[in-house]
Amino acid sequence: MLRVLAVASRELAAGFALTGVDVNAVADSMAALEAIKEAAASRDYGIIIVEEALWEGMDARSRDALHAWNLPLVVAVPAEMKWMDVEDLRPDDHLAGLIRHAVGHQLAIKL
Repeated sequence: MLRVLAVASRELAAGFALTGVDVNAVADSMAALEAIKEAAASRDYGIIIVEEALWEGMDARSRDALHAWNLPLVVAVPAEMKWMDVEDLRPDDHLAGLIRHAVGHQLAIKL
């Protein structure tokens, strides 16, 4: 069974460790890129979560190459998240972008 890996700064890695996913704490974006490549080569992971600040620190060519992978799916997440009322969400919020990337289409879900 494929596992989930979080690649994050030491501070955020501690939080991810509490969720039970595998964690790789890194110091910077270059180390994050190497950790992601190594994890992908192992073929043990289906999803690799990377801290958005580390993701943004990578060069555009590397990010594009990682985004093109089907497996593992590499997902950048912001470190600072907050609760919001559904009325305050932008129509194209972060989660919608993640789903669009994973599925390949924009989904319109009415609740």
